[in-house]
Amino acid sequence: MDRRALYNKRNKLLRYKDILDLYLQVKHEDVPVTRVWRKYIYPKYHISRSTLYTILSTPVIAELRAVEDALGLFGSQRVTRRENQLNK
Repeated sequence: MDRRALYNKRNKLLRYKDILDLYLQVKHEDVPVTRVWRKYIYPKYHISRSTLYTILSTPVIAELRAVEDALGLFGSQRVTRRENQLNK
């Protein structure tokens, strides 16, 4: 996966994390998901209810760690290339 795709995925996962934080803030046992979506999430993020269900089923933290680890690999490869160029 190239860097642009990784950054796009990272930004999407960060947006998912923001939505999950808001959802967990306002969700209680007696409040249905549709009401949370209609009253709090849709006015701010303009996503559909099915997208909210997708976000709720996504392991955001684990995927975010994996993407950030992959981006860290790109950073170390870049440093290694620069060191090789300087040593020539």
